[in-house]
Amino acid sequence: MMLLGGPVAHIVLPNISPEHWHFGPQWAHAFPDAVVYAAPGLEDHLEFDDGRAATVLTNEAPAAWAGQIDQALMVDPLFKEVVFCHRKSKTLLVRPA
Repeated sequence: MMLLGGPVAHIVLPNISPEHWHFGPQWAHAFPDAVVYAAPGLEDHLEFDDGRAATVLTNEAPAAWAGQIDQALMVDPLFKEVVFCHRKSKTLLVRPA
């Protein structure tokens, strides 16, 4: 990501898949200045070595991207995922299952 020319400011863990439990803390360690956002329920499975906590995603976008990217929490009995839509380009961002 640093090859793209800027720092990583946000790490988004959009669903409760096990790979996010495993890799989320590693990404946070690699990018200590980034804010970590997680789907509801995932935050209980994340342990960061620097003591920080993930911000839980909801239907309301955080100030960092509010007005540019909309988001919606999709919930069923077995799965939770936050999906995103970039307003200007009308691009839907969904993590494949």
